[in-house]
Amino acid sequence: MIHFYNKLKTLFQKNNFAKDLWHFDGHALNAFSIILLISLNLFLLFAVFDGIESEQQKSPTPSSYFPHECKVHFDTNHQNPANTTYKDFDTTDTYNYGYDYVASTTISPLCEQLKEKVSVVTSQKDFQTNLTLHKELLALIQQTQRRISELRETYNIRLTEMIANQTNDTEFIKAKKEFDSLIITQNTTQKRVDALPKIETYKGFKELRDFVQANQTNFIEQEKSYSKWYPFYNYFRMLSFVLPLLLLVYLVYRKTPDTKATPIINLICANLVVILTLPLLFGTIELIYDLIPKILLEKIVDFFISIGLLSILKYILIGIITLIVGSLIYFVQKKSAQMALKRDASQIQRIVANGLCGRCKNKVNENYHFCPVCGNDLMTTCSHCSKEIKKELPYCGHCGTPNHSSLKDTNTYDV
Repeated sequence: MIHFYNKLKTLFQKNNFAKDLWHFDGHALNAFSIILLISLNLFLLFAVFDGIESEQQKSPTPSSYFPHECKVHFDTNHQNPANTTYKDFDTTDTYNYGYDYVASTTISPLCEQLKEKVSVVTSQKDFQTNLTLHKELLALIQQTQRRISELRETYNIRLTEMIANQTNDTEFIKAKKEFDSLIITQNTTQKRVDALPKIETYKGFKELRDFVQANQTNFIEQEKSYSKWYPFYNYFRMLSFVLPLLLLVYLVYRKTPDTKATPIINLICANLVVILTLPLLFGTIELIYDLIPKILLEKIVDFFISIGLLSILKYILIGIITLIVGSLIYFVQKKSAQMALKRDASQIQRIVANGLCGRCKNKVNENYHFCPVCGNDLMTTCSHCSKEIKKELPYCGHCGTPNHSSLKDTNTYDV
């Protein structure tokens, strides 16, 4: 992997790579070609991410691999069989995972076995009838509760009772009657729910509970492990799609012989390299985000807590954050200073090329070795041909050798 990233770095450092992104055969693209290229890049970008998504669907998400209708039976709250209700067997409200049909049909072996145990209970006609009735009664209770909440928000019930007893306000009396009726309906419906046969009375429930109790610890460990390593599965699925394409584009870009088609090949390949690098970058950042907070930091915190030195961890975090921010400021300022130095040197070189002194900006004779106004040393000797040249100009005018003293000597000038 490190070797591959070194190759990728070398590719970006290729002299004409940046030029190939927006140039055809050394010439800048016109407006129409730029529009076509942007359209192509957007199409390729969506196609690449769609391909990555399709590949990643082969590794189901934790919520797909351990679906809710499976997890609910292994929940610690359900260790008591009395806590198991009809609602735990109602899968009609389970989230369907949309278009992710590949992942939603792939579940863990434990959930597959549980599904068989559950089907023994749910396949009974009495259970199906009572399950439907249970769902209808719960819907009625929810509807009643919503209406009661609306009345409570609209009217203060205590005030309503007081006004209804002292006045003939028809609106408040009607609201109180509706409220009382809803309370009666809610209580009656709840009694009907409570009167339904208990889940433990159905055939197969005991076998279901025995299976859950025997595998509950194993299920919790499997779910925790899968959730922990899922970001890695997802990342390597992305790599399995992107790396072959990137390698192919890299070979075409670097190994294609010079032909009439070379400019267009370089243009498309250079843009493809950037497009294929984006998911690599985003995927790596996402993996680091999942790895550091969820795994590494958790172990570090647990270690410091176990030895009773949590305060030391806080000192370390303060130091790390300070170091990161300080380093960021340093590199930003260093880069800014380098750019300013190059900009100032370029400005001085233009001044000198126009026959002016680089320090005081006064006109000087081209044969002078020193400025007659400020005494600035104007000339130096070429390291290659030993001829005199302007000190601030970047190259020797006689042999073309770079003048290394040009940047070094101009950083003291005021521009």
